Amino acid sequence: MTSESEKECNQIGDRCWYCGGKLRWNSDFNYDEVYGEGEGIVTYLTCTNPNCRAEVEYRIREDDEEETEAMKDDGGSELD
Repeated sequence: MTSESEKECNQIGDRCWYCGGKLRWNSDFNYDEVYGEGEGIVTYLTCTNPNCRAEVEYRIREDDEEETEAMKDDGGSELD
């Protein structure tokens, strides 16, 4: 049976950059569990191609919007 997270991932159409294989959801963690501080979520995906098995990490920080606004105020053009 396919989990809701896997369905969402497949609907988005996430594909591996390296081989074009499908990405499968592995896990989600709170941002502070992975990086020690900060609010948000970290999601891990793995390529389903057995010859590739690339791993992908997505990070969404709740304070990114504040950082983006601060960079605009400082004249910055790139995000970390």
